[in-house]
Amino acid sequence: MVLTLIGTAAALVIVGAIVITLERHQKLTVVTGAIMAASAAAIVIGSALGAVATLQPASATNPAPKSVSENNLPERIVDFQLPTL
Repeated sequence: MVLTLIGTAAALVIVGAIVITLERHQKLTVVTGAIMAASAAAIVIGSALGAVATLQPASATNPAPKSVSENNLPERIVDFQLPTL
């Protein structure tokens, strides 16, 4: 989780540096500003999802309930006949 936060901070610093550079050269338009805002939002959302993913255990580690096993699953149907016309 610490690496996620460090990566987020670094990415946001890079986005901020790009915005400052565009503003200094008077190249920051509404379109580029919207793109930068969307990229910053995507970085923050990705970081939040990464943090949640590291905090929650994987669902594959949860064992199946004892009522479900290979013995009580229905048999696979292999041979069957299609209706004829």
